[in-house]
Order: sequence, then C-alpha cells, then structure tokens
Amino acid sequence: MNMSIEPSDAGRGAPEGQPPEAALGWAIYDGADEIAQGVLARLEVVGLDRREPGPHVYEAIAETDRLAARVLGRWLATGQEITPEEGQALSALGDLVGEVCLPGLVKAYLAFRDVATELVEREADRLSTPEPVKAQAAWMMSLCTDGALVTMTRRFDDERMRLAGELLAEQAKLEHLALHDPLTGLANRALFKQNLEQAVLTPEAGLGLLFVDLDDFKSVNDTLGHDAGDQLLTEVAGRLTRAVRSGDTVARLGGDEFVILRGGLTAEGELPPLVERVQAALLRPFAIGGHAVHTSGSVGVAYTDGDKTAEELLAEADAAMYAAKARTSLSSTA
Repeated sequence: MNMSIEPSDAGRGAPEGQPPEAALGWAIYDGADEIAQGVLARLEVVGLDRREPGPHVYEAIAETDRLAARVLGRWLATGQEITPEEGQALSALGDLVGEVCLPGLVKAYLAFRDVATELVEREADRLSTPEPVKAQAAWMMSLCTDGALVTMTRRFDDERMRLAGELLAEQAKLEHLALHDPLTGLANRALFKQNLEQAVLTPEAGLGLLFVDLDDFKSVNDTLGHDAGDQLLTEVAGRLTRAVRSGDTVARLGGDEFVILRGGLTAEGELPPLVERVQAALLRPFAIGGHAVHTSGSVGVAYTDGDKTAEELLAEADAAMYAAKARTSLSSTA
C-alpha cells in the first residue's frame, strides 16, 4: 500500500504577523509526525485486533494520519482543499478492511482524533489562538474522523454483503450438488424421492411414474470405454428432458436407470403417449466418440390416483420395467 504522498506546501513560511488561523494551521502541519507517532503509541497499548496484524498495517495507519494532519493544517493555514491524489491516498486505508476488524479500525480513528485534538489544544494555548479559531480546528479534526468512520463502516457493510452473497451462492451450489446427479445434472435419487413422496402425499390428480432402463448399456462400456458410457448417459438425460413437460421430474437413480414423474393426470391412459416419445427418443442413434451408438430403453409404468404409497408406486414401476426388459430379451432371441 503506497501512501507516501506529500501535500503541497503552498503558503508555508508566511511572515510574522500571520493570522491566527494560519499560525495554528502550520503548527498542526508541523506536528503531523508527532500525531502519527502518538497514534501508534496508543495502538501499541490497546491493540487493533485479537489477531495481531502485520507491520504494514501500522505503517499504513501512520502514513494516513500524517497526511491527514498535514492536509487539515494546510487547509486551516491557507484554505487549500484536499487534492484528488491526497483523497485517494487517504482512502487507501480502506484496503485494510478484511485484515483488521471494524473495532480495530475504529480504535485507530479515535486514537487519531484524540491525539490530534490534544496537539491542537496545546499549540493553540502556546500561540494564544483565539477560542473560535481553536474550536474550529478541533471541530475539523472531529469532522474528519467522523467522516472517515462513516466511510469505513460502509465499506465494512459492503464487504459483509459481498461475503454474504458469496456464502449464499456457495450454499446454493452445495444444495444443488447434494440433490443432483453430478454427471447428467438431473435430479438424483434423494431429490426424486422427495418429489415423489410430496406428490403422493398431496395428490391433486393422477400421478404417473416411468422407470427407464437402457438396454445393452454394458456393451457400450465394454467396447467403447467408460468415458463413452458417461457421454451416452449425458445424451440420454438430455433427450429424456426434452421429451417431457417442464413440470415433470426427470431423475437418474444410478447406473443406466432413469425415472420420469408426471402429475396432473386424469387417467392412466395418458401415459402410453409419453412412453412412446421416450422410446422414440432413445431409438435415434447417438453420436459417441465418432461412433453411431444404437440403444433402446425398457420402460415400466405405474399409476396412482391416491391409493398407493411412494414405495409402492416405485416398486410397481420397477417390476414393470423388468417385465418389459424380459419381453425385449425374449423377442431378440426368438
């Protein structure tokens, strides 16, 4: 953190008989090093944080206080306002947010206010400065500290909001990972069971469940490798998702087993068209690793209008899928 900017000395060295504002202003300017050292001495006693910061933190505080005292002293002496470069250097103390806790930085600002005020009172007495000028200088010191505290608090609040946003995003990511299949992005077994149990407990209409198992998936892994098998599963997930409605749940239970949950049915007869779309989607060749892979799916169907539990519905669809797979096996060997 580079804070070694020196303020302009415009107006320094005014002749004898200068106004009391100028005399006190240059006294404050000349006392900048004393103020910075006084602040560090106080902070050595009270500390900044339970976790002691590095030397660069104290160096940054000293540079900031030194510059602030010189800018304030110059303003009182000449009326010259702070320059953009000085303002940028003074605001650099905000870079310590995250390294030092907010109470620690408050200690640093209050130490500056107290030490600077003591110097102002001492120099004002030495110079026999009129009370209004002395009060104005003390007020400017407090105003500078109060403004810096408000700015720093806002920066801490901004940092807190940023970290809170990152935490929420990370929590959402972890929740998504806990409930979704990492390979296909579909709902996993846990999320599917949640949706199924909720749908069975609050039936507004008929509920249909399709249990889909790929045929001869093992041969893809054996001939083309597991990477090709993973790619096929990902492609299958995409086709199943496109074959259903947006409100349906498509999940991968594991391996090459998929399920589709559809609610809002008026009759079991609404399920065969969905089965046909699913099977048609799987029959189209898949382009996997430069090969045209042909597969199909054995589909088991179960339906309830409120008379079955989640376990019963899943078991019925599972049994129907195995029956369909057995029929496919018989037809292929006939």
